Amino acid sequence: MTVITNQISHLAFLYRNYMYDDIVEYATVTLQLALEKERYKEALTCYEYLAGAYHDLGRNQAFSDIMVDYEKICLAHGGRKSKMNFYVWLSRMHLVAQNHQPAIEAGQKAIAYGHYFKNYRVVCINLGNLAWQYTALGNFEQARVCARLGQYYSDKHLADEPDATMRMNIGILFYLANAVKYVSFAELKRDTLALMVGEDTFYHGQLALFEGILLARMEQTKQAAKMLSYALNIFETQNNIEYGYITLRYIEANHMTAHVSKYATCLALIGEQARQGQLASYSTKLATSDLMQPYHKQYFSNIVSSILFATHQQMSPIYLDYTENNRSLFCIAWHFNTSDILTTYGVRYERQHCHRLLNELIQIVEAHPIRVTTTDFNQGIILADFEDFSRVETMLIVIEAHFSSLALYNEQTSGVSIHFGVTTNETNVPYEKAVVRAEDLMYYAKTKKQLYMK
Repeated sequence: MTVITNQISHLAFLYRNYMYDDIVEYATVTLQLALEKERYKEALTCYEYLAGAYHDLGRNQAFSDIMVDYEKICLAHGGRKSKMNFYVWLSRMHLVAQNHQPAIEAGQKAIAYGHYFKNYRVVCINLGNLAWQYTALGNFEQARVCARLGQYYSDKHLADEPDATMRMNIGILFYLANAVKYVSFAELKRDTLALMVGEDTFYHGQLALFEGILLARMEQTKQAAKMLSYALNIFETQNNIEYGYITLRYIEANHMTAHVSKYATCLALIGEQARQGQLASYSTKLATSDLMQPYHKQYFSNIVSSILFATHQQMSPIYLDYTENNRSLFCIAWHFNTSDILTTYGVRYERQHCHRLLNELIQIVEAHPIRVTTTDFNQGIILADFEDFSRVETMLIVIEAHFSSLALYNEQTSGVSIHFGVTTNETNVPYEKAVVRAEDLMYYAKTKKQLYMK
């Protein structure tokens, strides 16, 4: 089977040169051929390359899906080395979905296999990933230990593997950015850039994103906006929707929209792709493959406070009951657009005003047989029991008219707009996925400055 062997060699070349679209094309064909010929070792190699390509392309739905089949073949036909490589990508998948503890556990298993086989490439890359994960959990001391260990093994064993050191450094840079270690970040950034192949790659975008985070934490707004703009340009060019969305969220969270010229156009682009269902994991706060099912509840709880999550727990059985009994239920995501208030009065008054807005919203809708919860200070979810959409639309119009006429403490019109995304339980999707779909539609309505999308 010279063809399969040659294709595997070619995939290795493509991966070293970050040619991910070509990897997807070649690996998909080679995988099918290897499975037909029961060449499972080569099939597992194809799965490994596909997982890496989908991850770096930001195609996280495809990444999640391929991991399901990867796991099945690995468990049935893979040896220890195959399991080591599988745990590497399982850890990365959980990292993408922000399932931090499962990501750490998978990374630790990959590291254990790496030590067993003296595969320090795997050891170092996963120590970098663990530094990232522990940082996300706020455990900076453990992140520091992982970073130091990774750098020790890299200096000792990876002199001839610059790509592995570069990938490890990305995770360590995330730790340094969030720990606001500017000097260490600058030194490691310099070394990492020297190891990178090509220009404006996915990893250049990650590095720029992390530097933007660091500068934002140092309150250097213009410099941070410059780096986040650079990251946004890279992710847009690569059509990496996931990381483009992450970058937009950092820009919004740090109130830099006025400093990023492409913010509006990128927001519209990602809004359109969100409407088409292309935004896979970060925005939805969920992963969608069967492999991730045990972690859905845990992950969903990570994105809201314990009190708000309890409210989601109350809403989920209601949604399930309506669905199982073939009763129509509307799932509506809502969002207060308070950018004018933020610009004029600042963050503190914006949040105070949003508490008032939420009370106003509840008073309007409490006459209807529905439930309301929040997922952030200015957005949330409504479950509405209506016979048809016309009644929903009437309620949304009433809400819009009410909020447009609200006055601030100085009796000026508030300028608040509200946007909705509307979906139903008719497709029998789980509650979490209905929330995801509604949020994506709401995000699209916001980009188009429309009252709602459905």
